[in-house]
Amino acid sequence: YYFTYVVKNMALLPMYLLLGSIVQTVGAYAAGPMAKKLSTRNATIISLFGLAASAIVGKFVAMNVMMFFVFVLIVRLFLGILTSTMVGLYSDTSVYAQWKTGEDATSFVMGLMTVSLKVAVISRGTVIPAVLAAVGFIPGADPVTATLAVQTAVINVFLFIPGIFALISGLLMALGYRLTREKVSQLQNEINQRKAEAL
Repeated sequence: YYFTYVVKNMALLPMYLLLGSIVQTVGAYAAGPMAKKLSTRNATIISLFGLAASAIVGKFVAMNVMMFFVFVLIVRLFLGILTSTMVGLYSDTSVYAQWKTGEDATSFVMGLMTVSLKVAVISRGTVIPAVLAAVGFIPGADPVTATLAVQTAVINVFLFIPGIFALISGLLMALGYRLTREKVSQLQNEINQRKAEAL
């Protein structure tokens, strides 16, 4: 949508896909050292706020293609970090669940990752059409006829709305997710001790 109705240059899409993939891979690679230094929880929170900030600022400069690329690539960098650190959070949660219940819930907790993916796909399939329909977008319309309202809606769907959700997620993680590295280590030690006593 962005390259069709805002930039009106689909030739830039392959470059965006290539650069975005490279930068996201770099982010995923950087996630390990970052999580090791800061903890998985802190790396996730910082990345959520970084993604939110770059997406929200990117919304305001997205009419300039060069600035769009700068900010969207920063978004993709943080997204690469998040795709890696989120798995670690699920793993930490499974340790907590086993400590709390005494049962190994790893397969259940890790399986919940697919639920969030399904919710994201459903949300994408409803939010994008709703926002575009609200501004009178007509599928298949000539991109030259795209109004400023349509262009703004496309930018909002691509950057601003995900940025707001990332900001909310960062706040929820910072205020609600209490499993620090030390706490998880302590819980795992208690689980190991219970197993040893049971034997």
